[in-house]
Amino acid sequence: MTECISVEERLPELDPTKKGRRNNKVSIRVLCACKQWSGKKMVKEGYCEWWSDECYSWRIPGSIDRVTHWTYLPEPPEDN
Repeated sequence: MTECISVEERLPELDPTKKGRRNNKVSIRVLCACKQWSGKKMVKEGYCEWWSDECYSWRIPGSIDRVTHWTYLPEPPEDN
């Protein structure tokens, strides 16, 4: 599995193999290390949503204060 990347280091790239359009945004599904308002830390699946090359936000279910790190989701195993 890929190591987590700090959001201060870089954000998910607009890679056509890892994105999907939703409501005029480009949404990239990733695994996020998050921090709740209470200070509790957790890992959740979520989206980095881009409106333009410089305008983005995180969409994570639950009461999340901020995303600190992220990584792309692994590819599912192939069926034999």
